Amino acid sequence: MTKTTACSLLAVAMLMMSCTSERNEERTSEIAPAPDSASQGAASPASTAAPAPAATGTEWGAQPNDDAPGAADPQPAGEPGGVLPLQPGVYVLQGSGCSAPANAGVRFYDGVGLSGSATHACRARVLSRRGNAYVVDQSCIDRPSGDGPRTSESQTITVHDARTFTLATPDKSARFRHCPPGELPEYLRERMALPAAKAAAADRPNAPS
Repeated sequence: MTKTTACSLLAVAMLMMSCTSERNEERTSEIAPAPDSASQGAASPASTAAPAPAATGTEWGAQPNDDAPGAADPQPAGEPGGVLPLQPGVYVLQGSGCSAPANAGVRFYDGVGLSGSATHACRARVLSRRGNAYVVDQSCIDRPSGDGPRTSESQTITVHDARTFTLATPDKSARFRHCPPGELPEYLRERMALPAAKAAAADRPNAPS
């Protein structure tokens, strides 16, 4: 074998080895899996996510604060009512005690009218009103109890609040205040209870015969 032939054979062998290596690289690239796009998206840094908004009381159904300004307060028992915006009960002259008031200084308001110690079954009819001043026609039975003549009188009743009023007639004027039942003598409590008892009896259905 000549030197030229040997060189030719060596060149052919090296060329074949180079081709084989390139084919192996092509096969390896075909077998390798392509990168997963979903995995790449899931691998994004957590620090880039926007923070969730803080929950508010409204979203969580929080109840309103009853102590907040503007809340409405609960109404007291025994609201004023009737022909005048006054608390039903016994009234005495301003400055007098409730435990032993003078007869002339006592008034009874039952929602229908203002009675005195010497009158009962009074009925007040409002003729006019200016602010908190009511001009009324007050009709009463002119005796402490029982039947009797009914007399009428024009009065001006100024309601200062639900437990205080001024009673004015053509010849005099006086201011009265409400007395809590627990401070009244028994006879005044009984007198105030009579109209309620009569009204309850009138509303009670008759027993079947």
